[in-house]
Amino acid sequence: MKILFPTDFSAAAHNAYIYALSIADKLKAEILTIHVYEQPDIRALHLPRTLSEIYESMALEEFEEYRKHIAGLHRLAEQEKLIHIPVKHMLAEGAVKNQIMAAAKREKTAFIVMGTKGAGWLRQIFTGTVAGEMMEYACCPVLAVPEKAVFDKSIDKIGVTTSFAQEEVDILRKTIDFAGLFDAEVFCLHVDVKKGNGPAENEEAFRAQFKDVKNLKFIILEGTNIISTLSEFIQGNEFDVVAMLTHQRSFMEEMFNFSDAKMMSYRYSTPILAFHA
Repeated sequence: MKILFPTDFSAAAHNAYIYALSIADKLKAEILTIHVYEQPDIRALHLPRTLSEIYESMALEEFEEYRKHIAGLHRLAEQEKLIHIPVKHMLAEGAVKNQIMAAAKREKTAFIVMGTKGAGWLRQIFTGTVAGEMMEYACCPVLAVPEKAVFDKSIDKIGVTTSFAQEEVDILRKTIDFAGLFDAEVFCLHVDVKKGNGPAENEEAFRAQFKDVKNLKFIILEGTNIISTLSEFIQGNEFDVVAMLTHQRSFMEEMFNFSDAKMMSYRYSTPILAFHA
């Protein structure tokens, strides 16, 4: 089993590596680190060297930076007493998103673990970021770790947002499996905008499929705004990870649409485990 860890040498990536190490340890998996760089368009610079010489120089510089970064990751594994985790390293040139997605597919990775930097509050700031695009398009679950996330060597509480749709059953099962690695509790979170006027559609049938699952609780929250209600509850109850389905639908149809999932991963300190329908 393999976990892909894309890195851009940032503090956010360095922080996310602790999560990657811990998950790899639980899964008995190896970590594949990948750094992707893009060659700039230098055709208009009129430099006195050939393009091939310039590109070779840039590639060498990227390699040297990556080599230094790898040494830092090795020291981090030593500090966390996880130096036994097998780690391989890849350096790739090209479009960042495409190279990461290709590596995940080629290596058949079980997870992608990567850091997010938290650029600000406006949703449009998040559009087009690598972590956001991975959450939407990658072939495997993606754990997006905010730069402010603090890993205390355990994952005890995992929240799962739900609208009780049948397509979410598989996501909850996968989250329960993930929680089992850490012996964590899973809290299935739903916002009741009806304010107590009867159960949500499909709620009883949804719950019945998990009646024998231990360490699983269903929590119904009341509020008029789904996003703010969930956000306040998640932050107030110190969840270690929040799992959610990420695919685009209208706001009224989905508890969290993809943009909101991205907003959660940037705005707060709680890592987001993104699954696909």
